[in-house]
Amino acid sequence: MGTALDDPGCSGWGGLFALVIGFSRVYLGVHFPSDIVGGWLLAIAWAIGLHQLMFYWGPWLRSQV
Repeated sequence: MGTALDDPGCSGWGGLFALVIGFSRVYLGVHFPSDIVGGWLLAIAWAIGLHQLMFYWGPWLRSQV
């Protein structure tokens, strides 16, 4: 059973969607550019942290139970 994450096109469209939404928020004057870049950096850090937790620490944690 596959997931949407198995499809490489899904992450490409998701990234494009986030990029367009970010630019539209700046264009509409709702956020400063630093808000958008900070949000993107926070999201990237969160994704890397979850990846580390699931794929590197996950097997070790499961073996400790």
